[in-house]
Amino acid sequence: MLDIVFDYEGKSDEFLLTKEEIYMTAKTETEINLSTNNQSSYTYATFVKLVPIHHKQNDMREINFQNVNLLNSRANMLSGNLLPMAGDDSFPIFWRIYRAIVWSIELIHAIALIAGIIVTPKEKALKDGIISVVVIIEASFLLTSIYARKKLTMQVIQKMNDILRTADGIMEDIVKTTLKPIILPFIIYGVASVISVTIWTIHPIVLVFKKTTFFYVDYNLPAAFSPEPFSVSVLIPSTIIMTMGGVYLFLRKYSLDVYMMHLVLMLTAQYRYTAKKLSLLFQYPQNDSNNVRKNSHLVTDEWLERELRTLCRHQNNVLSYVFLQA
Repeated sequence: MLDIVFDYEGKSDEFLLTKEEIYMTAKTETEINLSTNNQSSYTYATFVKLVPIHHKQNDMREINFQNVNLLNSRANMLSGNLLPMAGDDSFPIFWRIYRAIVWSIELIHAIALIAGIIVTPKEKALKDGIISVVVIIEASFLLTSIYARKKLTMQVIQKMNDILRTADGIMEDIVKTTLKPIILPFIIYGVASVISVTIWTIHPIVLVFKKTTFFYVDYNLPAAFSPEPFSVSVLIPSTIIMTMGGVYLFLRKYSLDVYMMHLVLMLTAQYRYTAKKLSLLFQYPQNDSNNVRKNSHLVTDEWLERELRTLCRHQNNVLSYVFLQA
């Protein structure tokens, strides 16, 4: 360990760091005093971050596939998809009951929609109902594909979590930076779409103030719950069911999109991490030779070799779960 004393923007502090930690945490050109048992020397280094790794690791919450993207986790729960989020299929009983309720609503919604398309005039059926049918087919196909390979998906997530469990600051920053650009757009898209679907599907309820007898064409989304004409007692509950079904259908597709995007970006982050680490490893020795005397190298060839071996093992792990997905 080295006793490091540095002054940064008028603030002095003292930390115990290894040579490797100094080297991997540096960023601003700063004069530091490297003291050992019998000698001390002044040198200059290029610092990536003037924060010791020991202190950063103590403050850093362990990240994993689930908690690094709360949007993905929340959408997965609310939609009732309950797609794998960890290495095991561990969801509380409450969410399993909730999923059964959601799927029941969606089943009723799908049956009523298909029946409505059959009995509604063709023009209205194609105009208002075909999009919902396409979304149902697409969401069902994606969901079936993931559930059919559920064990493989959980293995991939477990391997990701194993890597993230020992992640350093660079890994954490890259993962968060990679995911951040999609969070806000997906939130805006999700909220706006839920509001739009709700308003459009529930709109027929306002007709109760204008008349007492209703027909299939009065629904905005094709549906058939009873022979026409039908009364308010049929219109109101059927419209509510179709609204809930439409919202849950959107949430199901939305959750699948977020989940797949999250999975791809988590993989992308691993490749970016490898590229970043390689760049740092080959960049630092050059900076070191320019700024530090030969007898006070911060990084030895042995350390570089060890870091490269670690990076190769990391890349092998990444490739292993890529092949699992293939």
